[in-house]
Amino acid sequence: QSLYGRISVGVLLVQDLIAVIILVFLAGLKDGGTSSVFIVLLITLLKASGLFAFTFFLGRKALPYVFEKVAESQELLFLISLAWVFIVVALVKWLGFSIEMGGFLAGLSLANSSENFQIGAKIRPLRDFFIVIFFVILGFSAMLHGFQADVLPVLAFSLFVLIGNPLIVLIMMGILGYKKRTSFLTGLTVAQISEFSLILMAMGLKLGHVSQGVVALVTFVGVITIAMSTYFMVYADFFFAKVSKFIGFFERKKFRIEIEEKPDSVARGVILIGCHRVGQSIAFGLPKDDTLIIDFDPEVILDLRKHGFDVFLGDFSDPEIFERVVFDEANLVISTSPSLADGLELLSRLKRRGYKGPKIVLRAERESDAWILYDKGADYVIMPHFTAGQYFGRTVTLDPDMGILDRLREKDLVMLKRVSKKV
Repeated sequence: QSLYGRISVGVLLVQDLIAVIILVFLAGLKDGGTSSVFIVLLITLLKASGLFAFTFFLGRKALPYVFEKVAESQELLFLISLAWVFIVVALVKWLGFSIEMGGFLAGLSLANSSENFQIGAKIRPLRDFFIVIFFVILGFSAMLHGFQADVLPVLAFSLFVLIGNPLIVLIMMGILGYKKRTSFLTGLTVAQISEFSLILMAMGLKLGHVSQGVVALVTFVGVITIAMSTYFMVYADFFFAKVSKFIGFFERKKFRIEIEEKPDSVARGVILIGCHRVGQSIAFGLPKDDTLIIDFDPEVILDLRKHGFDVFLGDFSDPEIFERVVFDEANLVISTSPSLADGLELLSRLKRRGYKGPKIVLRAERESDAWILYDKGADYVIMPHFTAGQYFGRTVTLDPDMGILDRLREKDLVMLKRVSKKV
């Protein structure tokens, strides 16, 4: 749900889509001779386009109807989902494409059904089993081809992926105007090669485009980068704290969106940190002229500015926030980050600066996190399932005629449209 998480998923999906397109062209090369490469590739592209369109159409029109009829039976839903995957894979294989492309298309079409969460929950044990098989095969491949890959190229390519990929993402996101924390964390999530790399190499070996040694090299790079990037993501905040002061120059200063009236310091009665779903619901109920919103998503900041809010593009983990924003003069500080670590970090920073004035409101997703935040000094902890229930119960109690429901619906529909545009 985090900003860098959504960006990372988008980047990885684009990578997978490009890999599928490459697989399509490799399938064309497999079937054509040298003199007819262009014609074969054109025919392959037309077949693939038709296949994509046909699968997309079924996923939009036919599958939702079928799954709606069988959704009451969990076992039948599971079996039909698997049957659909095998049907698509068989069709794709019959047309001359790889079975991996079939799996991609089948999953893409299932994702369009309203039962996709139920399907995901039912298939998860099977998915986890095959993930284990994948890594076991990956390990055996590394062992079997261990003597065919030189150590130096393996280390060089692994370092390029582990360091070069995050660096490229850091530069690109800095150009787009994102803060260094978002850019750095996004970069860490792509510091590995994907399973599609191994699939492409396997097809290249089958076509005679690459040697067994190259396949072994890529396999070793995959093992190293997948293992190392896991620790990068687990300890991302630790790594960011170590390098934060060295990567500030990746931020594009001219894209910085800040308060223009008071360049030296910013003081407001209410300071809201984080303005996505929960934050937006809170923001539009606060007085605009006495509220300062801090967020690290440039798109959110630009949108809020259009609605007349005072905004600051930044991350509260950045010390500059505490230099520019006058927390002592605020009556209320609200953080909508669901991360326990973020909440504890904010409390710690405010305490270190002798912050004793206003009330501090944080957010938690779990009851255990709420207990911890209260113990550390939070004045109130927002738990969406608690807070929403209390608010709704009090609202309908104050309006026995239930006219408030129409007004709430109108406000919610406006907010739904705003959030849907961003998603």
